[in-house]
This record gives sequence, C-alpha cells and structure tokens, in this order.
Amino acid sequence: MEIIGYLLMRQISLTKKDFKEYSITWGGLALIEFLVSERHNIGSKYTTCLDIGCGDGVHSDIMKHIGLKVTGVDKYSEKADYNMDFMSWSRARQMNFDVVFCSHVIEHQRNVGDFLDRIYDVLSDDGVSVSY
Repeated sequence: MEIIGYLLMRQISLTKKDFKEYSITWGGLALIEFLVSERHNIGSKYTTCLDIGCGDGVHSDIMKHIGLKVTGVDKYSEKADYNMDFMSWSRARQMNFDVVFCSHVIEHQRNVGDFLDRIYDVLSDDGVSVSY
C-alpha cells in the first residue's frame, strides 16, 4: 500500500507491476484515477470518505494513506468499521461524507435508485460519489 500512496502523492506513474502486486481491481483503478485527479483537494475539500462494501479494506487503506478519514461498511466483513448492510444502517442518516466510494456494489442492489438516493443522503453538499 505504501508504494501506491507514495507514487500518488509525488505524481509518479504507476506501473502494471504496482497494480498486480497489490491486487488492485478495476474499482481500484477508478479510485486511483479520482485520487490523482483530485490530489490537490484531498485534505481540504475532501477529508472524509465512506467505503461501501469495503471488504478487507484494500481500497480503504489506499484512501487512508492519502489522507482521507475513511469509514468502512460491509455486511460480509468483520474488518469493516460497521459490519452491516449500508441500506439498513440507520446511523448513516446522521453522518455526512465528502467522498462515497463503492466498488462492485451497485450491481448487487435490489433497488439501485434507493441505493443511489441513500448515497446522496450521506454526501456533503460538495461531495462526490466514486462508483464502479
């Protein structure tokens, strides 16, 4: 993880080896694209992130290394900060996040519209959703 954060912060190109070594998925590539394009806003405009379906925390670790305060929610992972389904997570309604990230989650939703509405509800006014 550290090499990816180091390379991102120094605007050095990532190689194919970097992605293979850290098992970065297509969702991880979308995340890295976002982090590189918004690197000047991390820590100022974007400080908090919700990682929906965080799994083992690979993407969360990258975001934490870059400087985001990440909260993970995943109903199948004991490593998540909140081990529950995002759609039934009532505390989320009281929270706001600058970034909401989810990788390979939308296609598993029974009602995609409700899922996107819930993401919208937890986004800060200038927040952004990164979904793949």
